[in-house]
Amino acid sequence: MRKHTKGVCVSEAAAVVVLASLLTTVVAAEGENLTRPCVHYGPEDCLPLPEVGCRTMELPDGDHALLCCNMRSRFILKERVSTILLADKNITALHIRNLSLETLDITFLKNQSLVSLAITDSSGLGRLTGQLGLDSLACLNLSSNALATVEPGMLLGLLSLGFLDLSSNSLSRLPYMPETNGTLGVDMFDNDDVVCHHVKEKMEQSNNLQFQRRGETKCSAERYFNWFNSTDHLSLTTIELIGRLEQTCPRGDSYNCSCKFARLVTMENQMNQLAHLLVEVDCSGRNLTQLPESLPSNTEVINITNNHVTSLAPLVSNPAYKEVRIFIADNNNISSIMDLEGSNFINSFDILGLKRNNLKTLPTYILSNSFDRVNEKKLNLGYNKFHCDCTTAQIVKMWLVANKKYIPDVNDIQCEDGGKVIDLDRSVVCATQRKWTDYIYYIIAAQVVLLVFLIGKFLYDYWVFKSTGYLPWIASKMPKMPCDWVFET
Repeated sequence: MRKHTKGVCVSEAAAVVVLASLLTTVVAAEGENLTRPCVHYGPEDCLPLPEVGCRTMELPDGDHALLCCNMRSRFILKERVSTILLADKNITALHIRNLSLETLDITFLKNQSLVSLAITDSSGLGRLTGQLGLDSLACLNLSSNALATVEPGMLLGLLSLGFLDLSSNSLSRLPYMPETNGTLGVDMFDNDDVVCHHVKEKMEQSNNLQFQRRGETKCSAERYFNWFNSTDHLSLTTIELIGRLEQTCPRGDSYNCSCKFARLVTMENQMNQLAHLLVEVDCSGRNLTQLPESLPSNTEVINITNNHVTSLAPLVSNPAYKEVRIFIADNNNISSIMDLEGSNFINSFDILGLKRNNLKTLPTYILSNSFDRVNEKKLNLGYNKFHCDCTTAQIVKMWLVANKKYIPDVNDIQCEDGGKVIDLDRSVVCATQRKWTDYIYYIIAAQVVLLVFLIGKFLYDYWVFKSTGYLPWIASKMPKMPCDWVFET
């Protein structure tokens, strides 16, 4: 492990949930303290069983609330509620609890002046029909029923609605959310069968929704987020993080990469303990000619297999790649690793994949310190066609042999002629090359000797001529040339 770092590998979904609670405190807190004007009474406030009926309650602001409990007939409920609301214009809150009905048509409440409506604690109530049409309704509490269906038009026109409580039901989809004049807080806790993709769509489609208890509220991920293999349910905070991750995932005019959360790590420093959820980016097979310019925060893994990338320079120069520890670039057009010399990446990478590229040489000094720190590092170089000369046999092969435990495909690293680098015989490769080198040395030596002889002969002849006035023998035997009279005295 790296210094001052303690890695914790957990299930992918669990990692998201933990990190969400640690790193998105502000996000999760938004809307948690929305005003909840719903009036809610407990069973102790109802008429004692077996009595069935409604009673008026005094509210602190002087208005009245109507509490109806244990009703077994929709006709009786409608008659009693309508009669009391007509008689008492100060009733602004209605709470209906413990209904013995499977379906309830709530149209009879239309055009009332209710600010708070609660229909709760009815274990058999599975469906609501009709349209409320309550212009002044600020809070709607439908919690602790068995609701599987809420008709799409039921919430139309609730412009003043500020809070909707759907917790503890059996919903598989959220109902239509009205366009309100302000923020609409929604509590869907304990509806684990609601599909996450549907919740994510609601989050993206409406800016005024604020889901409550996001860290505790779960949705079903089985159908849409199949890369979370360890669980079928994700928190709403996780869904928000997924949405943000998708927004920052690399994309261009002709390609879209995919992104997902990889793992959770905790990092300890002198002050406290921090958590980071690391990201994996998959840009394989996108016809890229260069690395993406931007990456999501905390990207640890990037896969660019099966593209046309030629340069590794962004790994060093682009700050977006500073957290990358696993880089897979198999089957590209990379011809050199010189850009990585002296970089933080070359010293800190965990996996570097460069199979099937255009590497001809391997400057081993660049990698000299890469394997000195941890044993988990992996380097893949298979199916590159190296130029195999004496230097390759003496240096590259010996380096590969010394570090083969870090190079899983060491036997697949090839020479241009089809042989394996690991099989190079230094005595054969270097001897063949030395034979031709020796000939060159002989020719150079002969030229040097000849040059020295000529210089010496010239000096000797000059000395003879100056001393005796006679030309050298070879010069005296040569026939006169037409221009020699110029030099005669």
